Amino acid sequence: MKCGYPPEYVLDKMETYEVNSALKYSYYAQKDNWEQARLIAYIVAQSNSTRHLKMEDIVKFHWEEDGEQNDTKITKEDIELLKKQAEQYLKSQNKTVEKRDIHG
Repeated sequence: MKCGYPPEYVLDKMETYEVNSALKYSYYAQKDNWEQARLIAYIVAQSNSTRHLKMEDIVKFHWEEDGEQNDTKITKEDIELLKKQAEQYLKSQNKTVEKRDIHG
């Protein structure tokens, strides 16, 4: 499966926290192709059917499930927490860069 990332990025630069998201949402790289294939199958099926079909009658994709359509609200507290975590991460990265510069 093609994930859309250059191999040198995945092998040399990708952080461990990125891997989970990259795998979880890799279907987005092929989503248009799956939609196109379903549309063609739908047109063929509908032209040969006397009843009215829906696209989901052909195939329902997991990204169309009701659970994924929920409205997630981000609170101000969530934003502040994420800002603090980002600052801590950047500080830790700067320290590792400084250590490399000193010892490198």
